[in-house]
Amino acid sequence: MLRLPLCAGVVLITLSARGERLQALYLEGAELGATHIETFGIEVSEFSVTVNGMELPPEAVEEMGTMLPPTREKKSLRTRDAVLAVSDGQPTRVRRMFEELREHSLEEGEEQEKTGPLEGRTLVISAEEGETHAELEGDEEELDEIFLAGHRLTYDSDLLLPEAPVAVGDKWALSDEALRRFVDFDGGPVLFEPDEDEEHDLFEELLKESSTITGEVEFVEIEERDGLRCAALAGLSVAAGHVIILNMKWEVRIIGDEAQLRMLADAFVGPEWTVTRRGSVFFLAGAALEGLPDARAVRDRAGAPMASISAASMLHLGNSRPLEVGDVIEVGESRHVTWTPDPVVVRVSVPPVSLSVTHADGSVEVCLPADPVVEAALKADQSEAVERVLRLRNTTDLMWTDLYRILEAIQEDGGPVSASTAEVTRFERTANSRGAVGDLARHGRERTKPPPNPMKLREARALIDRIIRDWLASK
Repeated sequence: MLRLPLCAGVVLITLSARGERLQALYLEGAELGATHIETFGIEVSEFSVTVNGMELPPEAVEEMGTMLPPTREKKSLRTRDAVLAVSDGQPTRVRRMFEELREHSLEEGEEQEKTGPLEGRTLVISAEEGETHAELEGDEEELDEIFLAGHRLTYDSDLLLPEAPVAVGDKWALSDEALRRFVDFDGGPVLFEPDEDEEHDLFEELLKESSTITGEVEFVEIEERDGLRCAALAGLSVAAGHVIILNMKWEVRIIGDEAQLRMLADAFVGPEWTVTRRGSVFFLAGAALEGLPDARAVRDRAGAPMASISAASMLHLGNSRPLEVGDVIEVGESRHVTWTPDPVVVRVSVPPVSLSVTHADGSVEVCLPADPVVEAALKADQSEAVERVLRLRNTTDLMWTDLYRILEAIQEDGGPVSASTAEVTRFERTANSRGAVGDLARHGRERTKPPPNPMKLREARALIDRIIRDWLASK
């Protein structure tokens, strides 16, 4: 049975009418040692591969070599802290020596040993303006910044303490949030050099996100150590169940500019369509995709809303290129993940900013840059005309014929055209005139005289985009 005597200047027990209040107390000048051993393993009992909606037989999966092999991982961490400064019993500055930092793993039948770059080194960790910072002590060899982030001033054992007073013999369940931090499911420092394929491990992120973790701690007895009344906690039991899917669910990867996708993820949070971020990968999910039979049907069904979202993003967020439908992921009762691969596209752009409005009553309204994109996508779900206009707009280099079709679609819908008659006439005459725009004109021969002041293509694109935005706002 695991037994944790939480003392040596770490935990103070104060008397309460209802029992004992267990609190973390750090004393300035105290030296604290800790050893943390973490083991992790994956055993796959069921695995399937689906290609174009057809599940491959087990022997085919075995021949492909796609069955996930057992994985084992053990990490050993031994540190010694010197508490340099405290405030209200909590450390504000700590010197942490990493005496041992090792990892042993078994993956794909190969054993590997790693030594963390912090082993034998000392960090000074401090709290400044609500944030924790770490820096190497002395003139040691420089270290990558990723190894200096995420360090905590306090010990993970603090997460095991109960919120209410307890008596000897009491047990309490730990919250999911505390347990995820305790087992490093929610952040924490990077202690080892990541492998090339670990940087954005989607499977690992799905695993962590879908895991159900439970834990219970027992207050065994009170011990006196160095004049402090300390708690002996025992019976810590943590169980993690990895259930990839609770219900059948399809998700479609969105390929595009990451900055724009982050704004879409902030705005698309409704039941109709949701954009979810996992690491640097973004997925579209929605009620319309649920229950579809295969990846092809999902890709086909996602095409129209993706075109609407893409076109609206170009209109309102300044996207220079359309978004694309990427991988299709199925998560279901059979606990398998199906991939339909597509290439990765990475681009960089400068996004617009959010707007915060404070009203007279003191309430604050936050307007996200992608809010108009959400509105446009929902309107496209309800209106064939909106879906058609956005589908026509969803291309990078709109030419005269493309622009003319969009204008005609809006006019056919009977919606208001927010441009003067002179602007529309100048656009139409330019688009139709071979003498004005050459072979890009709608007509192959000159039927009327070219306009005296032909519209430039960039002017025409800006005009049609303005007409689309105003028309969408009126719907």
